[in-house]
Amino acid sequence: RDQKDSVVFNCINIYTPPVPRSFFIPALLCAAAGVAFAAASVGIGFGPAIQQSFVNAYNRGAFSQLVLAPTANVQTLGSPGLVQEFPWVANTSLNAALVKPDPTAPVSATDTLQMYADLYTYYKTIGVGTAGYPMIDTTACPISTYGGVCNYQLFTKNYALFVYSNPSGASYSVSDPFYTEWNNGGALNGRLGAATSSNSSATSVAGTAGTQQNFVGGAIYSVTTSSGVTSTWTVAGAIFTAFRNVGGIASIGFPTTEEIVLANGQHQKTF
Repeated sequence: RDQKDSVVFNCINIYTPPVPRSFFIPALLCAAAGVAFAAASVGIGFGPAIQQSFVNAYNRGAFSQLVLAPTANVQTLGSPGLVQEFPWVANTSLNAALVKPDPTAPVSATDTLQMYADLYTYYKTIGVGTAGYPMIDTTACPISTYGGVCNYQLFTKNYALFVYSNPSGASYSVSDPFYTEWNNGGALNGRLGAATSSNSSATSVAGTAGTQQNFVGGAIYSVTTSSGVTSTWTVAGAIFTAFRNVGGIASIGFPTTEEIVLANGQHQKTF
């Protein structure tokens, strides 16, 4: 056996097929916390090209060190996507996953995406039919003044999911019309940053009903008129601080324009 084709997975390697390194598919028998898992192979079930896609994703970054061997072969996830689940080393009651949104997509570095256990668990409560398929790997949120620690992921149906490890158990989704406004403002790299609440109903000082969602750097407000026209506005930065300090929508109502910069350099927003 060529020792160059052996990989250490902190498990018992029970099978190393005599194939080139690029097609090495580990089949493992792993045990954690006294629980034995029947081994499956990474990427098996839908042909060699799909296999290679899943192996590439499995070997990308630290994913292979964070999971145990898959307990089942690749399965369908909605239509046309594919998924394979992996017990999470830190908590084997949870699964991480590799997801290939389009089985016909050519093999590339990122045609199959990684979902860590926190995001995948939350994602399953929402469903592929609602959120769509992941567009990026699970990613750590930028460090912010909010002080929370979270992972996030973007999805094809204008959805973003955030799961916080601190404060523990906090999970928030961002969907339209909030997602489009947030994304147009730079998403995680914009002034708003990560979500810090779910969207919720809100009523202004004038009795106007709308919805709002809070973020690290501000909030988004959405109001639908009696004629069915929805307006969605961001309040962020120094204006958000001033807006909050005077009582927010309970004091001066919903925003009615986007923020503008005057000729003298000052920022202005109408409420």
